[in-house]
Amino acid sequence: MSLHEDIKFGLRCEKKLYNLLKRYNKNLIWNSAIEPYATFDFSCGNRVFELKSRRYNKEHFDKDGHMCEPEKLKYLQQNPQLKGKIFFMFYNGLWVYDVSKDSKLKGVRQAIGGRTDRAGRNELKQQSYIHKDYLKLVSKNITCPKPLYLSKCVL
Repeated sequence: MSLHEDIKFGLRCEKKLYNLLKRYNKNLIWNSAIEPYATFDFSCGNRVFELKSRRYNKEHFDKDGHMCEPEKLKYLQQNPQLKGKIFFMFYNGLWVYDVSKDSKLKGVRQAIGGRTDRAGRNELKQQSYIHKDYLKLVSKNITCPKPLYLSKCVL
């Protein structure tokens, strides 16, 4: 996958989450649609939301933990007036990690991780890994789009 394709994929998934969150947060702002490198994808008052779109089923990395940038967690710790949630959208559903409920980050470990398959670049760096027990299911019906080769055959 190229960086451009990954960005398009992420925006498609963000649109799904935006539509869901907008039902409950009428003043929701889709920050990353306005500023692609916004600190958090969405905000509403003192609440911020991030989406991590994944091209696999949740269980694929349950043992290792679910990766996100440590800067997101650090930002919330430095701004305790904010309530933050990190959503993970997989092929098999949408889960959420409520950072505000885990203020001491007991469900998070630090390790080197990232990608090396995009445009021949090494993107390995310090990452945060959220333990599977700290992710709560939101919906099995809100999922990342699967590529055609993984979809069911309709013939």
